Amino acid sequence: MTKKYRSYSKKEFEFKLREIYKNNNLFCKLVDVTERVGEIVPVYEHVYSVPTKSSAVALLIYSSVDIRNARTREIGSDAVRIVMQWTIKKRNAEGQVIATKRVYRKIAKHLRIDTLFQNLEKTILSNYTTTDLKYKDFTAEKDFFTGLS
Repeated sequence: MTKKYRSYSKKEFEFKLREIYKNNNLFCKLVDVTERVGEIVPVYEHVYSVPTKSSAVALLIYSSVDIRNARTREIGSDAVRIVMQWTIKKRNAEGQVIATKRVYRKIAKHLRIDTLFQNLEKTILSNYTTTDLKYKDFTAEKDFFTGLS
């Protein structure tokens, strides 16, 4: 059985992401972090950061929406990828942040088929209340993004 791949626009993708949070009564501040990720490694799709219950953890969603035309890319078998970003802050004795480090862990990869947004919703909800963070399961920013390119 051949899978039928779905196309969508940037606007539709953002709407569907916000809808996932709204339908589950969760706060959603959807942030397009494409430019920030692009400073680390070349990126050709919009990348979004969505919150979790922990302010130190966000999910990065690689949308498959091309940055040049705001539509899904031509490659039919393209997938939406989800990465967990954990921001670790080192503080001095006065409580001031003196260093910040981001580490990453691959969470899921969903094909752009009809069930994409249902699958994405399951992944977001199962990682929204993440409390089981083990540093050894994450990769440093430099090493993580080198592996993606």
